[in-house]
Amino acid sequence: KDLAVVGYVGHIHDWVDVDLIVSTASVLSNAIFVIIGPGSLNLIDELKKSKNILYLGPKPYSELVSYLAYCKVGIIPFKLNTLNESTNPIKLYEYLGAGLPVVSTGMNEVKQYQQDGVVYVADTAPEFAACINNAIASSENIELITKRMSVAAHNSWPSRLRLVHNEIKKCLPD
Repeated sequence: KDLAVVGYVGHIHDWVDVDLIVSTASVLSNAIFVIIGPGSLNLIDELKKSKNILYLGPKPYSELVSYLAYCKVGIIPFKLNTLNESTNPIKLYEYLGAGLPVVSTGMNEVKQYQQDGVVYVADTAPEFAACINNAIASSENIELITKRMSVAAHNSWPSRLRLVHNEIKKCLPD
């Protein structure tokens, strides 16, 4: 049986829950976790100890879409701490824009998009693993791919600029 590719693109630093990735990977023998990005050597060493985690290191931004094309799921395993309390991870929209379902920890900015087949939220390794399996099962559903891409489009930079522009116009005298 083919292994499903679970992708993470971004820095591997203190805000990433490496233990969650390692614990989740240990129970998902049907998946290989591909990690792309720079990071702290001690955290990268922890990832490399797992047989189904493949650390590829940093890649040029222009190549990331090519890597995401191989993924069934994008993950955002951020620690729930003060730093991430108000984080709105751009990778959420990048994954969704690539048509991928997303499994993330329960950051406030992510929870608002929680919907089966689009964004799954989980905070423990067993929940994260179950959500990844559900995401894999929904990954090729055309209607859900369209929904994911729609969420990304509504959060694009031009879309956000229009929102800001409209709010500024409301403040100006006629």
